[in-house]
Amino acid sequence: MVQIWQMEAYPCGDPRLPHHVFPPKLMTPDELTKRSGTQIWKVRKENPCLRSSGSWETRSRVTLCILFGNEDGKLLNSHDPVALATRLTKLKLEQGYVREDLFILDGRTFSEANYKDKIEELFEETEEKVELARLIIEGEAYYDVEDKDGNWCRILCESGDLILIPALKQFRFTTTPKNYVKMKRLFKE
Repeated sequence: MVQIWQMEAYPCGDPRLPHHVFPPKLMTPDELTKRSGTQIWKVRKENPCLRSSGSWETRSRVTLCILFGNEDGKLLNSHDPVALATRLTKLKLEQGYVREDLFILDGRTFSEANYKDKIEELFEETEEKVELARLIIEGEAYYDVEDKDGNWCRILCESGDLILIPALKQFRFTTTPKNYVKMKRLFKE
């Protein structure tokens, strides 16, 4: 299950920690979409049709259901890598993603000082001119997105999560204290 919450306004200390507000303010994927336009799906383990955060046009949502599951709540061969690759290819064609790469951030491959610098660099607020699409393959990471009221929402992305951050949306990225994430990045240009 995807975990999403409102973050502290000014997180201090290690960005890889949860940084909940007190008391914690949890939210659903649908609330996240309403507040920030960000969408997240679990493309493995459970049916994205049952908990996808809407706001894509109906045709695209139906496409995701066809690709990753069916209306009965059952996933179609969700752990079959060939079937998943086929469905991802169809998604890329449907949504106009023309290239992809594999991004691995592993704390064991950096010296401690270099890893700390890399985390600080990735945690800087930024925005992209095009929609951001990421599929977490292994490990886990946090994506922070700014909502329409200027609050930061933290999303714990784990293996099997597909996150879509709209163009021109402020966001940040970091790993969790596990210091490892492997993801597929999809690009429209």
